[in-house]
Amino acid sequence: MLSACRSDFYLMKSTVRLYLIVQVLMICFASVSNSQYLYLFYPTLTSLVVSINLNNQTTSGGFSGILLSSPISRKSIVIGRYLFILLFSVPIILLSSLIMFIAGDATSYETIRLIIICCTIIITMQSIFTPLSYILKPNYLNISFIIICFVPSVIFLLLKPLLERSNFNIENIILTIENIYNSLTTLSIILLVSLILLAISMTISIAVFKKKEF
Repeated sequence: MLSACRSDFYLMKSTVRLYLIVQVLMICFASVSNSQYLYLFYPTLTSLVVSINLNNQTTSGGFSGILLSSPISRKSIVIGRYLFILLFSVPIILLSSLIMFIAGDATSYETIRLIIICCTIIITMQSIFTPLSYILKPNYLNISFIIICFVPSVIFLLLKPLLERSNFNIENIILTIENIYNSLTTLSIILLVSLILLAISMTISIAVFKKKEF
């Protein structure tokens, strides 16, 4: 498992180094701008991009076939992939949040809340995209990434004027979202659900990868 995780790191070493350098610059920019959004948006986004790039490189470059020739089980390869993404993403989120707190740009309550939200997003997206990476070809995987990430936002923007003109009370939805956002208990429950989803995703990925031919 750890061997598979290290192999993914070596494959993505130059990319990870670039993202870390940019992250330092983003932290500096966020500190100057006093923006919580900038502190955590970039590490959340890059964790998703790294996951997609890693899956594309291992598929198109034949790296999965090389791993299968080593004394590593297919189950360990899959778990190592999940572990690599989490070990890359979560520490950066924690570091950025710590700097944000030390800089005084967020209270301890806000910091914990943002950590939970960002970790939930990363875990949920990884749970969705990792099984797809074993099922779909790289081009289709990129298309699915665009659809899942951006199409809901576009649909919402298109429907918003219609909802505002109708009797539909959109303010209640906004209020509900705000209540969820401000409740650590609710956010923690959502994070727990995302972890359960991650376990299910891992089980699916292992089952698919065991039957996959290269």
